[in-house]
Amino acid sequence: MFFTSLTPRNDIGGSCFLLEMGDSRIVLDCGLHPKEIGLPAIPQIGGLDQDSVDAFFLSHAHFDHVGAVPVLLRQQPNAKILLTEGTRHVAGVMLHNSVHVMQCQRTEKGITEFPLFTHREVDRMMKRFHPSHFNKPIHVGSDGEVTCKLHPAGHVLGAAAASFTYEGKTVLYTGDVQFIDQAIVKKAELPTEGIDTLVIETTHGAKAAVPGYTRKGEAKRLAAHIKACHDRGGSVLIPVFALGKTQEMLVLIHQMKQAGEIPDMPLFIGGLSTKVTGVFDRLADSGHRHLKGFSILDEVDLTVASAQAGNALRYAPGCIFALSSGMLSEKTVSNGFAPEILNDPRNALLMVGYCDPDTPGGKILEQGNGGEVVLNADQEPTEINCEVERFDFTGHASREELLDYILKVDAKKTLLVHGDPVAKAWFYEELTKIMGAGRVFIPEPGIGMPL
Repeated sequence: MFFTSLTPRNDIGGSCFLLEMGDSRIVLDCGLHPKEIGLPAIPQIGGLDQDSVDAFFLSHAHFDHVGAVPVLLRQQPNAKILLTEGTRHVAGVMLHNSVHVMQCQRTEKGITEFPLFTHREVDRMMKRFHPSHFNKPIHVGSDGEVTCKLHPAGHVLGAAAASFTYEGKTVLYTGDVQFIDQAIVKKAELPTEGIDTLVIETTHGAKAAVPGYTRKGEAKRLAAHIKACHDRGGSVLIPVFALGKTQEMLVLIHQMKQAGEIPDMPLFIGGLSTKVTGVFDRLADSGHRHLKGFSILDEVDLTVASAQAGNALRYAPGCIFALSSGMLSEKTVSNGFAPEILNDPRNALLMVGYCDPDTPGGKILEQGNGGEVVLNADQEPTEINCEVERFDFTGHASREELLDYILKVDAKKTLLVHGDPVAKAWFYEELTKIMGAGRVFIPEPGIGMPL
């Protein structure tokens, strides 16, 4: 058995791995790297022979895991697709949106290789997606020699880990994992026994958990800041990722209003978030989620801002604007609306998810109130006059939770992936101290290792 990282770089982004078990070849995820543009963002899948992959597992539909899937499946027309129902539905929305973004970037930035795939190609690919149930054995590979099971991974709707068993040896790939309940998505339920090789994410390896942190306590802190902003006559901008963070914030705000923790403020959403939330609603009675039957777009008092529908996004005091993208990336709805919030000290910018330091959202967090930020490369800096506050509603497990799980599994080999170098290094050093040398590895892109 062999494992090869096909990621473009040795950090977070462009997740893609090749697992070889006997005569069977299985690719795990195939995302685009968010810090690269065009062909350099694609994983190292060019070395895979045409139609040589037996199965492809998609853990969830975030861009860094799903963004290059049509490129891979174009080369692998007979690969069996392993994914959940939730991931199947969300992946279609995310990939169609990606085509639109790439078409715009081709025109605006002259990226000639864009789009990397077309709407028609996404539609054809979706016909190959036949979702599987959690914990149900699936036979893949040559003569079904490999048995796969999907396991709830928390993180976002539809997220799954996958275990692969061949000749009595089991490899577990976690994908992105969250071990505590979120507002909608239930916590992970991963196996801890009989795992010979564990391939695990390390996203939060560079920082310790805040002492005394609870998600409930963080929600109360968020409510207090929203209420304070309302009381001084301002409005709140909450930048959100379209998948996961949007839906969590909408439910939390709804619950805060019902509990009387915040006033009944008008709530606006916009961008890709609306389409993804519609998928959550279509799957209200299925999936590994809380609030069965709860339809967000029907039951949460909100307004969908859409210029096409004659309901353009406009600033007004005393409102909450939950807009994508979560990092205020250039040319997104939240980015375009940000000046309306930043210029007034009564307003508040409340960041609830991960922010890359190089994005406008990351720069705002670095500068804080009184600083300035370049929201778009072709614009002058904008002053930051509003309140800026950060909250932790991560969809990833803390490093302490990951460490605890790794030690419970006690696999013969633990492979550290999906983390910046400093995050992987912390786990490597800590685990080597506890487990001993020769059991923990950091796969280098393009270099296969025996399992």
